[in-house]
Amino acid sequence: MNILKFGHIRSVATIALVIVLVLAAYATVIKSTKTANDKNTINLGYVETGISGLMVKIILDEKIHHSLKLNINFFPFNNPKALNNAVVTKQVDVAMATGANAAAKMIETGHDVKYFFPNVLNSVSLLVLKNSNINSIKDLKGKKIGWYGLQTSGGTGLYLILKELGYNPDMDFKYVESKPPTLPPLLSRGDVDAIIIFEPFVSKLLSSGNYKEVSGPFWKEWKKKTGVPMELSGFVAYDYWLSKHKTEARRLVSMWIKAVDSFKIAPIELLKLHSRYTGIESDEGFKLAAERLTGILVSDWGDIEGAIGDVQRLLFKRNIYFFREPIGIIEKIEPETIQ
Repeated sequence: MNILKFGHIRSVATIALVIVLVLAAYATVIKSTKTANDKNTINLGYVETGISGLMVKIILDEKIHHSLKLNINFFPFNNPKALNNAVVTKQVDVAMATGANAAAKMIETGHDVKYFFPNVLNSVSLLVLKNSNINSIKDLKGKKIGWYGLQTSGGTGLYLILKELGYNPDMDFKYVESKPPTLPPLLSRGDVDAIIIFEPFVSKLLSSGNYKEVSGPFWKEWKKKTGVPMELSGFVAYDYWLSKHKTEARRLVSMWIKAVDSFKIAPIELLKLHSRYTGIESDEGFKLAAERLTGILVSDWGDIEGAIGDVQRLLFKRNIYFFREPIGIIEKIEPETIQ
């Protein structure tokens, strides 16, 4: 009896051991497969509020990334500086909303990154309250401007325009730095006299009837002066990532272009559908944003490559942003042929 019981126990133990070994082997296979898949996954950072958040939503809804065989983890950030820091610290492989100026600054401080496709023209505008006595930049001299920092395309764009108009940005104006969504309340409370803000916040604020545009959008202001537009943001990644993932980079560009094409077909409908990412609620706001966003979403390089180079040289020449002349910022990536 005892011998039989012992034999039974030994058989059960043997079976249990086999099951454990099989499960362990299976787990190892799954882990190895997951690791292999992770190597093909792109960690893509973007600024959630605003244009890039809207475009990511379109990409996800239409599964554009899947149609291009891209495996992407989308990581939202609440402001441009946080996204730029994520690029530098390698929390993301690619940033979808980082300006060429920020990329050049990263290079200057020892980070080998490249700007490989522009996606949005500089939609930043300088706004004041509608009932304000300020009607021009001249009226702002000596007053406070709310912004989200010089280390952004909006900040450097403002400095460049002020320099072009003959002002000394550091001496003639005061600045209060804050995150973009908190800038309008600063203006409403009187903590600042004007703010710079990008689309779609500009359309939302102007359509409310409580704000007016003193200067902007910056891309248009710059084109009037130079004949070429000023960019706001684009795709940025480290050199080592681009060298190993040229195909993925081309598909990311294709993904963006497909999303832009979708937006341009039905801008008002998509703005209404995804109003959570823009904050726009009124019909006037949807109409204004459809008009302004359609003009700033980029679907090819056009003359932007030269415009970026011109702006970088001017920023250095005028001692606005760089300690040394920025070089090697762009690695021009074209999209895959879109069917």
